[in-house]
Amino acid sequence: INILTKDIEVFVTGSWAFPYLVTVPLNTLISAVMLFNMFGAAALVCYLGMAGLLAWQVISNKILANLQLKFMRLSDERIKFVSNLIKGIKAIKTQTLEDHYESKTAEVRASEIGKFARYCDIKVVCSAIYFNSGVILSSVLFLVVDRSTTMKAQRIPTGRLMTIMAADRR
Repeated sequence: INILTKDIEVFVTGSWAFPYLVTVPLNTLISAVMLFNMFGAAALVCYLGMAGLLAWQVISNKILANLQLKFMRLSDERIKFVSNLIKGIKAIKTQTLEDHYESKTAEVRASEIGKFARYCDIKVVCSAIYFNSGVILSSVLFLVVDRSTTMKAQRIPTGRLMTIMAADRR
């Protein structure tokens, strides 16, 4: 009964999410047309910026997955090394090889922690970009596009600006 219950739960959850496969692209297209009519090419720049951030998210997720795999492999290496070390502890103690194996263990741990630190650094940067994407796109819009002479951008009234910023909140 548990397997059947889980399958039903997955089906129900999926059936609730299915309409969004149609409505979200349709809403995005309608809002893109409306924003283009209101703001002109500036809206196109924002949509291109969102596409760029989405592409960055896909690329960074692949990089993070690769780093996570390397980290797990290093963890496996360390676990095997320590396991072998424990199995041969009697021989190591009798031959006074503790210093050699201590430095080897520290080297393996440092390598593992280095990969994990790199993973964390990239993850933090990606999270910062994701959570601040609205600010990043607004900055591009108002700092670059607004001063551009080639796009003939207009000043956006403060009321509209606040509406856009409120709509962008997740």
